[in-house]
Amino acid sequence: MNERRGITPYLSIKLAKQFNTANDYFMILQGYEVKKVSDKLEKATPDLAWFRKVLFWDTDIYKLDWQKNRQSKIKRTLF
Repeated sequence: MNERRGITPYLSIKLAKQFNTANDYFMILQGYEVKKVSDKLEKATPDLAWFRKVLFWDTDIYKLDWQKNRQSKIKRTLF
């Protein structure tokens, strides 16, 4: 709860007994963990060894957000 820790199946069953709901109800509500994993996957960076640093002379290549404005980064590397 409150994005601090995940709800285990044991805890879900225990809460379900207290609130008189289905055993998997609280496991279904645990959508933030899926969001965390998807955010990590979105922020994946390419292998920087393949890029010449001179292509990104005006920025710090290690601090780039590779998902934001990805079209311009593709154009910069290919053309």
